[in-house]
Amino acid sequence: MLTADSNIVASVAGIAGFLGMGATCAGASVVTITGGSLVMDLDAAALADLNFGTGPSVPALVLEEFFDGPAAAARTRDQILFDDIVPGPTPIPATGLTYAVNGPSVSNLTDRFSQPTTFAYDGSDLLGTASGQIGLGGVMRFIGDFGVPPGDAVFVLGDFGIVYDAARATAGRSGWMIQNYFDFPATPVPVFDVTDPTLTPGASGFTLSGTLVLAPEMEFFFPGDALDVLGTFTLTAVPGPGPAALIGLCWPLAARRRRS
Repeated sequence: MLTADSNIVASVAGIAGFLGMGATCAGASVVTITGGSLVMDLDAAALADLNFGTGPSVPALVLEEFFDGPAAAARTRDQILFDDIVPGPTPIPATGLTYAVNGPSVSNLTDRFSQPTTFAYDGSDLLGTASGQIGLGGVMRFIGDFGVPPGDAVFVLGDFGIVYDAARATAGRSGWMIQNYFDFPATPVPVFDVTDPTLTPGASGFTLSGTLVLAPEMEFFFPGDALDVLGTFTLTAVPGPGPAALIGLCWPLAARRRRS
């Protein structure tokens, strides 16, 4: 018997069919990340103790500026190098650094390489099906033991992408890593590997937290410091509209059929 509720059921079933899900929402577990944030807490003492420079009383790295997503997106490369949010050169706290998860498309100013988010997975097996990367909006600028007056040279990391690579899960690493695209658009440089991860996945996105250690690739700058602990982080990744977002519509569909 056709009722007013049945019309709604028909509309939902039509959407499901169009998306290749079927009336029972089969195959609706693919999750595509389009938003969220990552909060990074770095250890200022660990940064200062990295093997860089020659001055025994000069910290190796000191965070001097942090450009969050909007602040970074509004600046060219040269502006990232020279603009001051905090009059400086002045050390700033290295904790609570919040990076926005980029959407599936980004717009970059001159010589900037912020990355779009292309990360997708099956809600029932995140690590086994993860593909793409999560682009993060934000850039860090450091001063340090560079052999010049503070502020005359800087060390910049940002335009990050976080990825999962099972082949990288060795030597205590989890396979998750954060790589730098700032000045390296074609060959991004891994900056942090993740150890001791806590992962909570699902069809509504996932959270990931853990310890940040210096990636072995960074030994080019910091000899002997690979896998040194530099901080912690928490990532909250959420999906946008798509097949996975329609999973919840299956339950009203079944209920309405029972009431018809």
